[in-house]
Amino acid sequence: MDQTIYVRPATADDLPFIRSLAERFARVGTPAWRDTEQMWEFHQQSAEEVGDAIETRDLVLIAEDEQKTRLGFIHATHSTDFFTQEPQGYIADLAVSAQAEGKGVGRKLMEQAEVWARTQGYRLLALDVFAFNAHARAFYTHLGYAEETIKMVKEL
Repeated sequence: MDQTIYVRPATADDLPFIRSLAERFARVGTPAWRDTEQMWEFHQQSAEEVGDAIETRDLVLIAEDEQKTRLGFIHATHSTDFFTQEPQGYIADLAVSAQAEGKGVGRKLMEQAEVWARTQGYRLLALDVFAFNAHARAFYTHLGYAEETIKMVKEL
């Protein structure tokens, strides 16, 4: 039987858990032209920004099980479309603990972010994902997200 997943607003008490998932971002990998240490610092800083966002009009949610074990988090924010400047929602961060991966936690968090984006009046919800992260790309494609642009980089 599948476990029940509950989603609630994040609080300051969730920051250690959110910080702990920065390692999950880093484990995805670093492109060869990026400095691994700088990327690790970026992921840590992003986790701190999620903490700051808890006190704003952004959406920061925690998924947990019946025992109140934290399983993952999502941070959605307000953005504008690069091409048209149309206001849109933006998934800044989504992370699920290793033990919760593949159990519907990410999907549940994304569903709630989509509800939030609709209530904000947004027509679009966007996100970025590393091109080499095939697992995440397949997950988002399965949820109905489509690739729009591909950023290409050449190390000189």
